[in-house]
Amino acid sequence: MRGLYHRLKNSRLWARLFNLKPANIPHLATLARRKNDSDLRRLRDRLYKKTTTNLASGIAAFIDASAIEADPKLHPNANWGYSSKGMFYGYQLHLACDLKGAVLFFTVTKASSKEIAPAKYVLKEAKKINPKLKYLTGDASYDVTALYRYCRKELDAKLIARINPRRAITVDNAISLAKGERKRAFRLTCSRFGTILLNKRAVVEQVFSQLKEIIRIDELPFWVKKLSHAKEHIKWLILAYNVLLYTNKVHAENLRSIKRLVA
Repeated sequence: MRGLYHRLKNSRLWARLFNLKPANIPHLATLARRKNDSDLRRLRDRLYKKTTTNLASGIAAFIDASAIEADPKLHPNANWGYSSKGMFYGYQLHLACDLKGAVLFFTVTKASSKEIAPAKYVLKEAKKINPKLKYLTGDASYDVTALYRYCRKELDAKLIARINPRRAITVDNAISLAKGERKRAFRLTCSRFGTILLNKRAVVEQVFSQLKEIIRIDELPFWVKKLSHAKEHIKWLILAYNVLLYTNKVHAENLRSIKRLVA
């Protein structure tokens, strides 16, 4: 919050971008004291939408989920779930980003939540932020017929997901046994273009890495007692991340070279 305050207070560019007068921005102590106030939330949401809209680019987005671990004693309303690294207690952060690493949209669920319902919500909102999105890319957990159909019919976009062999044992068998919506999607997944996009999916993993190592998004404060608290806390941090990216964009720097800005 401190970095965001100083940029709004001292930068004419930010003042023009958000149509704010520096003299009208409350003191940092006031902002910190009233961080849960409805007026401050509206300001945050306005900043979030403006920043994300100005960052969004390209026709492809990448979606993934990552564990936000919590202490059962401090965060009693979280629960147990599974990630690629095994069982954990806490929440899951689901987000979509573009090729340059800008977070288009996110949501937070309890650890036990399945990925498909949050994925639909995140992709729908990401499409609103960037209507030009035509290709949505995810790992094998998103290789689900219902999600392929949702992206094609509801979002006018194509989902490219790593193929999950399931009971077919091998990827080649899964391709040969696929039918209908999934078979149609596999043609794009196995194309040269699909392969290129899947190889670029590492960008979303790099975004999670920066959010955890630099923004400290997985360090939940003691006052996060339930899911709604976790969402509010993480929204401030996602905003801070996108603010740093936008600062680099303004100065024609590599968007994700943010470590120097928080040192």
